[in-house]
Amino acid sequence: MLTQRLQKIINLVKQDSSIADIGSDHGLVPVYLLENKISPSVIITDVNDQPLNRAKNLVSSKGLESQADLRLGSGLETLKENEVDQVIIAGMGGDSIITILNNDLEKSHSYKQFILQPMTHTKKLREFLVKNNFKIIKEFIIEDKTTKKERYFNILVVENGSNFKLEPFDLEFGLASQMEKDTNYFNYINYERNKYRNRIEKMRKSDNEKTSRRRLEFERRFNFLNKIYESFENNQNN
Repeated sequence: MLTQRLQKIINLVKQDSSIADIGSDHGLVPVYLLENKISPSVIITDVNDQPLNRAKNLVSSKGLESQADLRLGSGLETLKENEVDQVIIAGMGGDSIITILNNDLEKSHSYKQFILQPMTHTKKLREFLVKNNFKIIKEFIIEDKTTKKERYFNILVVENGSNFKLEPFDLEFGLASQMEKDTNYFNYINYERNKYRNRIEKMRKSDNEKTSRRRLEFERRFNFLNKIYESFENNQNN
């Protein structure tokens, strides 16, 4: 059974789009795309033999060998320029995604669209994208329901685009105008809002010059998040 995170990635693949799944691991996403006739062909890559063999076994068990090209290698090195319509890089740290894209920026810019799902360092990834002429055209929040601890994942749909700018809080939390305004997003905003509110309350109990400056910064973040959340609540009540 696919997780909500993987299902969302699948939903972002365009009908009849050829795709490459970089660091595919289990191969669940590309196999689903083939089985459900969303993609006519897929390239499945991984830097290690063991996960690639897992994907190969899954492909073979479904009889999809003629539509799936499995390649051993790092990042985009196994791909040619313009070889596929969409590139999926999911389930790895933001630093790793940056390394993959930055290894050959000319090749990276040859693809029409990326679906990126960082597990960490999302802010750093956004900063890299802005600085290197990529544009985030849509962003989604997915709640991780596999653990008891509240946790959220970001999924970014990225294309080429110069003069794309993000303000500091947009780099940290995502540009509200590009976010899918669903329950996951506003649960995430509320989670971050409460996190900063709790930090502010703790700092007030032991205020000094150093913590006061930090508290003011946290208050600015809280106010930014609170404005988004209150806007959502007002829309729900109207």
